[in-house]
Amino acid sequence: MKITFPKTKKPGWLQNFDDVYCDYVSTLNLGVYKIKSSCSNLFGEFDFGGVKINMQENVETGRYSSSAMVGASKSFEGPAGTELEVSIATLVE
Repeated sequence: MKITFPKTKKPGWLQNFDDVYCDYVSTLNLGVYKIKSSCSNLFGEFDFGGVKINMQENVETGRYSSSAMVGASKSFEGPAGTELEVSIATLVE
């Protein structure tokens, strides 16, 4: 009589708490500035007058990322209905 045992799975990573159990989501919108909090994740966004800043932080993993964009645009109307628009932007991550 031969007895066989089922192969056991190798231990792996646990599921992320936020993906499984996080029901808490809070958003604060102040017009030009918005903050969103979801358990261990924090998102911030600032958008005003050609300046846009995004920030994301995960306190569980300690990861932080952000980006900032600055831009300006100016348009000119010429004779006979011609238009010219000039814009410049830069991105910093």
